[in-house]
Amino acid sequence: MKKLVTTVSGKEVSKKECKKVKDLYYLIGDITIENSGDCYLIPEENKHIRLNSGRLVYDHSVKRYVISANVYVIKGIVAFNEEQEPILGSFSLLDSNNYDTRVRYDGNTYNIVNDDLLKSNTRFMISMYDNMYYDRNKVDSIQFYKIGECNQDYKRGLSYDSRNIMTDYIKMYKQNYKPTITNNVSKYGPLIGDLTFGLEFETVRGTISPSITNNLGLIPLRDGSIRGLEYVTIPLQGNKGLQTVIDCVEELNNKTEYDNNCSLHLHLGNIPRTEKFFLALYKMLYILQDNIFEMFPLHKKYNYGIKRKHYTKPLDVKSTILLMDPIMDNVDDIRKNFSILYKYLSMGQNYSDVDSQLKNVHSHPSDPEGRSKWNIRSRYYWVNLIPLLFGNKQTVEFRIHTPTTDINKVMNYMYICAGIVNFTIKHQTDILTTPQTFTTLSLHDIISNVYNINGGSGLYRDITNYMDIRKKYFFRKTASGDLIAEENDFKYKSRIPWGNSSLQKVKPYINKGLYTKDELKTLKGINNDYIKKKGVINDLVGEPPSFTFESFGAENPSAVQRMLRGTARGYGTSRREPTNTSTRATRRRIILRSVRGGENEYELENNGGIYRFTLNRPISREATRTLDNILTWSTSHARSQTAINIFVENYNNRTII
Repeated sequence: MKKLVTTVSGKEVSKKECKKVKDLYYLIGDITIENSGDCYLIPEENKHIRLNSGRLVYDHSVKRYVISANVYVIKGIVAFNEEQEPILGSFSLLDSNNYDTRVRYDGNTYNIVNDDLLKSNTRFMISMYDNMYYDRNKVDSIQFYKIGECNQDYKRGLSYDSRNIMTDYIKMYKQNYKPTITNNVSKYGPLIGDLTFGLEFETVRGTISPSITNNLGLIPLRDGSIRGLEYVTIPLQGNKGLQTVIDCVEELNNKTEYDNNCSLHLHLGNIPRTEKFFLALYKMLYILQDNIFEMFPLHKKYNYGIKRKHYTKPLDVKSTILLMDPIMDNVDDIRKNFSILYKYLSMGQNYSDVDSQLKNVHSHPSDPEGRSKWNIRSRYYWVNLIPLLFGNKQTVEFRIHTPTTDINKVMNYMYICAGIVNFTIKHQTDILTTPQTFTTLSLHDIISNVYNINGGSGLYRDITNYMDIRKKYFFRKTASGDLIAEENDFKYKSRIPWGNSSLQKVKPYINKGLYTKDELKTLKGINNDYIKKKGVINDLVGEPPSFTFESFGAENPSAVQRMLRGTARGYGTSRREPTNTSTRATRRRIILRSVRGGENEYELENNGGIYRFTLNRPISREATRTLDNILTWSTSHARSQTAINIFVENYNNRTII
């Protein structure tokens, strides 16, 4: 018969199951089962340690008793009972788990040992306002769907650049992200080739929980130009990368908001970094840029003072392509012509200063430490080559897209840009040696060449249909006088459903911060009977198309002018207009008169500045109207002088009639 003893906890058990310490019996428990005994054999010290000694704690992360002095544990939620109420316990922080999920319960905020515990819990629900879980029985349901302002303390604690934290995010992504690849990604993913891709989303409201962003490789960054956060993906590739984009966009669509001050940027990498490829790509981008601009609001091409800086200018031709040889069929020709492009992109540095070797190019002369990218003016084009030539990213950045979290738009945009790059990689020699073959190509031709093969006909049809619908939509917007043409008003139902549309919600496009309500109402109400598709000034000059107040149908032209060149900028500026509206010239402060004794010599007064210029023939009525329109966009003496110089050059060359 077994001899029974009474333990310190009052249980009667066999003496063999106990450890005797100072005439007291302690039940030996299973180290992996909480509260199964009074003492436990701890392998680290190879001896039994009493629970009431205060040296032990049950670590729910590793599911065993450990010596508390050897680990750092926190108190949090370790399970839920049958009523789905939290059970509290202790756990250590493991590198393999995320502990950013927070649960609000009984007036306190707790971390949770494993996010998976919440998947089967229907009582607690995450709030979009602060990414915290709340008891659904104690919070109004509408509170779960409110998207809040970004916490500024949290924002200030974030990195400005992803360089120093990219490695950590890539590691977490590889460990934790195990996606289910959808059929469309499996079918069309290989057509994007070996390119890597990454996206940058700017937001004004909302925050995504780190427990989600860490798994998705989605990095929150601080950006001083926007109210919210910028979310940047790690470099992605292949089917897994495309599925990651779909999942990232779904999170952004549900938990953040953007306005028309935001943008969407795409980086494409794993591309050649050679002089030959730079030249071929620049030429193809210039050939196709008009096709690209047709798919976006007109202000993307000409700005019109809508934004403080023109971030998506057309690629330059006067200082680049017009100075290059039409045919480059040997190494010396390529290097000579690349020197022209290099000098332009470097903002004045000669290629010979780096021994005419790309391997010696590490940073931009205007930003040698990589901390002041805004000083690099040559990056603000619809395509930015600076990261490939000077930056650490080794990518080409496509900057033109207006903000969106519509996955069908994002995927089409990615495939369009990837098609251009892949086409150039394939045909770079021919582009430089037989340019006449490529100068007449359209974007449709490129998409057909790249995707209408190897089972990609469905993708080809969807992309071309998408491009055609976008062009028609934004042409109608331009023709109606809407220079902004909000992206969210453009709806597109893809023939290839990339994402789970039932999980996506349509959010109103936020217009805060750029216009007052009255200005938005006036601007949207403008009835522009006709806007020329192409301006009277040659497109190579890069000036806006010609507009007249009569074409806007506005009874008070100064109101329209104020919107387009004053408060419409959204930066608090306003300009007092003259009260005398008897003549168009007086109310616009623009007066043009001939200079006595001078042949075809004119004097122009604009907002207090006086400018003289000479033409090679008398100025025509149409040219006077054009000059008047150009000066509409000139809000300083320097800009007025530049506008006049461009006008004189084009009028004398008979580009302007």
